Amino acid sequence: ARIQLQLAIQEGEKHLTKQAKLGAVPLSFNSKCKKLDNDFAEQLDANVKAMQEPEYSAIAKILKAHRTVAFCHSGDVMDIQFPDVLLKLLKQNIQRAITALNQYQHEPEKFIALFKMAMDADYGYCLFMGELETSETRLIKQALLRYVDNSIAYYQQQISQNHELAYLRELFELYKLLDLSSDSNNHEELFELIKKLYRFELELELKVKSHYEGEDLTQTDETTTKGKVVLVLDFDQYGEGMAFPSEGYSMALEGSGTFVSSGASAHQNREENSKSKMIETAFTKRYRVEMNVCESFGKVKLYEPGKSIEKWEGDEPLTSSLNLRMNVTNNTLYVLEFPGIKDFVFPFNIEAAQQLMFEHTFRGQKSYDEGKTKYEADLSLKITHAPQ
Repeated sequence: ARIQLQLAIQEGEKHLTKQAKLGAVPLSFNSKCKKLDNDFAEQLDANVKAMQEPEYSAIAKILKAHRTVAFCHSGDVMDIQFPDVLLKLLKQNIQRAITALNQYQHEPEKFIALFKMAMDADYGYCLFMGELETSETRLIKQALLRYVDNSIAYYQQQISQNHELAYLRELFELYKLLDLSSDSNNHEELFELIKKLYRFELELELKVKSHYEGEDLTQTDETTTKGKVVLVLDFDQYGEGMAFPSEGYSMALEGSGTFVSSGASAHQNREENSKSKMIETAFTKRYRVEMNVCESFGKVKLYEPGKSIEKWEGDEPLTSSLNLRMNVTNNTLYVLEFPGIKDFVFPFNIEAAQQLMFEHTFRGQKSYDEGKTKYEADLSLKITHAPQ
């Protein structure tokens, strides 16, 4: 056993160098919309070991031979000291990890492999030294923080300029790692960054036309409601744990915007004709949009275009005072039927890596009272990625 230990020590001494190079290229993995499966985990472990070769095998042989000598020793086990070369090889692994982090600090797709390599080197050295933190491990932490900062900047650029929205997962994971590495709480910084990057504009325009034709009265109403809402990520559903958004609809966006309704009405009976128009009044409406940026679909929940009292001016029709008519546009929306739409939920498909994510017009209609009353509407929705 002592001979085996001496041979292992001699082999380890051959690998000592001032400029340790990686034994293999770090494994690349683009985790955008992907999860780490068992196959990748096995590849990752093999890659990390390969990056630390030939020192990894040399350290393993020394430790194995040392355990055998200690097991066979009849005296005090403490008399069997660890050879100096073991500490030197462990330090060499620390330096190799730092060099690798600096070398690939602008290639975030290699981060998973490099991070695991750095943690393995850090753990092995601290375990040998019997300390939780050393000057060497502090150097690894500094290199990791540089890598994290560069990766965050990279994903920030990809999202804001190339509209690669699926990088949301990476930002969450990097900030979680930032919290662990820097011993600080970076939640507020993450939330502010996400609010700026995952910012969207929803433009809505609803044109409604209703027509009634009876024996004694003909009436036509035409109204238009339109406005814009700024949407940001709803953090209430995620909490302080910063868990990655759940499966299915992975992003919930909310916001308020200003809307204006306009319209005209014409009434005709046997005795007279009357016309009127809506007084345009701005009002605020809050909307919620849910999107799955990985599977490229989403939905807009639309219950009514705005809670407002619509005031009119002009000739008074026979039916009721125009100034008291409530929510003509809103009430008409409830009457309409849009093909394929249920419960006022309007689905859409996201165009990947495009600033204009969605633009579509939904057409609806409804008639009743034996065809005397007819409703027609065009609901136009447009969603744009608008980062600050």
